[in-house]
Amino acid sequence: MDYSKIVGWIVFAVGLSVIIWTLVSSYNIFTKQSEVPSFFSQEEQIQELSSGSWEDQIGEMAREEISKLIPVGAISTVLNLGVWSAFAFIFIFGGFQLSTLGIRLIKKSNN
Repeated sequence: MDYSKIVGWIVFAVGLSVIIWTLVSSYNIFTKQSEVPSFFSQEEQIQELSSGSWEDQIGEMAREEISKLIPVGAISTVLNLGVWSAFAFIFIFGGFQLSTLGIRLIKKSNN
């Protein structure tokens, strides 16, 4: 019995399943059907204004205007999506390498 052919098919199937799982997970994340994995979190920082000087008032006005332009969790969401995309690339590349190895083992057993 040729075990390299059996192992080749198993390795090929594992590689293909890694690729498919990564693509389905990425699709679900980017269509908001599942949550983005949380690698970064943004906590709201609360600062008390001590003396009410004009510098503090300008700083508060700047924070309010920036919060109107950029929502509170937007930066952490973008970072989380970027990290997930990097992990997805690594998983797909690894699945491709496993599938290629499985195909080589299958071809080698046929010769």
